[in-house]
Amino acid sequence: MRVTLCFFLILFLNACGVDVGDGSDGACTDETFSSARRNYNCQSLTLSGNLASLFSGVGGSSVIIKVIDSVNIDGSLGANGADAGTSLATGLSGALGGAGGGQGGDCVFDSACGASANDNNGRGDGGGVGGRAGDDPTFFSAASGGGGSGGSFGTVGSNGATGSGDGGTTPGPGGVAPGVYGLTNTWDIAFVGGSGGGSGGYGVFSGASQSAGGAGGGGGGALRIVAGGDITIRGTLTANGGAGGAPETELDFSDGGCGGGGSGGAIWLQAKGNITINGTVSASGGLGDNCTSANEDGGAGGNGGVGRIRLDDADGAITVTGSVSPAADVSVIGNVEALLTEKREYDGDLSCGSLAFVDDNQGPPSGPPLQFLMSFLLGLLLCLVVRKSKTN
Repeated sequence: MRVTLCFFLILFLNACGVDVGDGSDGACTDETFSSARRNYNCQSLTLSGNLASLFSGVGGSSVIIKVIDSVNIDGSLGANGADAGTSLATGLSGALGGAGGGQGGDCVFDSACGASANDNNGRGDGGGVGGRAGDDPTFFSAASGGGGSGGSFGTVGSNGATGSGDGGTTPGPGGVAPGVYGLTNTWDIAFVGGSGGGSGGYGVFSGASQSAGGAGGGGGGALRIVAGGDITIRGTLTANGGAGGAPETELDFSDGGCGGGGSGGAIWLQAKGNITINGTVSASGGLGDNCTSANEDGGAGGNGGVGRIRLDDADGAITVTGSVSPAADVSVIGNVEALLTEKREYDGDLSCGSLAFVDDNQGPPSGPPLQFLMSFLLGLLLCLVVRKSKTN
C-alpha cells in the first residue's frame, strides 16, 4: 500500500545521530590528552597549549573527541604525517602517518625499493605508488631510480618523475598516483585519514643495486570533534601530510629516486551549536623531495594530494574569518521546523511499528538509550496520527 511518512527529528533528540559522549573525562584541558589514547569523553574542552605534534607521526587509529558542552581551541592540536628522513645504505622505513593516517612507502635497500611494481608503495587507500628502480645491463654504466608519487585522498597526488641514466640504460620511471577515496558523506561508516607517499626506486651501477631511494612521507591523520554546544577555533587544527625523503646519493647517475609526500588527512567538526573559525584548520598534502640537492640525480617525488574537511553545525552557517584548507563540505545537523513538516511518499508494505527514524546526515541511532526510546515513541505516535488522518 501507499503510506505517507512524516520524518521527524527534534533538535534536542539529534543525539540519536550525533553522540556527544558521557562526559566521563570531565573538563578536558591540554593535560587530559596523550598520544597513546585516541578516544575522549569530555564535559567541556579548552586547549591553550601547543599539541601540534601530539598525534603526529604516531600511526594507529583516529582521534575522536566527544564533548557534551562547548569546545574552545586557542592553542594547537595536530595529527600530521611525519616527514621522511634521508635514506641510508641499509634503507629507511616510510614515515608514520598521523593518528589514523597511512605510513609512507619503504625503501629497504636491495629488497623492496622499486625492484618490482608496488613493493614500495605508501599505505592507505590512496597510497602513493613507489618509483621503479633503474635498469643498467651494461658495464660501468648507471641509472637512477624514479621518484615516488604523492599520496591521494581529497585530490590526486602528483606523479613521481623519471630518473636519469647513461646511454644504454633505462632510468627508473616515476610512480603514478592513484585516485581519490573517502568522500565525507561516507564518514559515518568509515572515518579514516590520509595516505602515505610512495618511496623512490633504487639506483643501479653496472647491473647491481647501488643506492637507496628516499622514503615516502606519512599521510595526515584523522581528527573528529563532536560537541553539544559551540565549537570555536582561534588556534590551529591540522592533519597535514608529511614530506617525502631524500635518497642516498652516489657518483654519476646511480642515485635513488626521491620520496613522495603524504596526502592531507581528515578533519570532522560537528556542533549542535555554531562553528566559528578565527584560526586555521588545515589538511594539506606534504611536499615530495625534489631531488635537486648536490649529487642527486634521481627522479623527483610527487606532492601529496589535499585531505578532506567536513563541518556540521545547527544551521550550516559556518563563521570563518581565519583559514580552512582545503574548502570544507558543510552539513546541517538539525532543522526542527523543516523536519517537522517534511513529507515523503513510499510504495510498499510498511507498518508503523517497523519504522526506523534516521537522520539522513548522521546515520542510524547511536546515542544514549533514553534518547533513542523517546525518539522511537514520538516517531511512532506521529506515524499513527498521520495514518489515522488518512483514514478519515
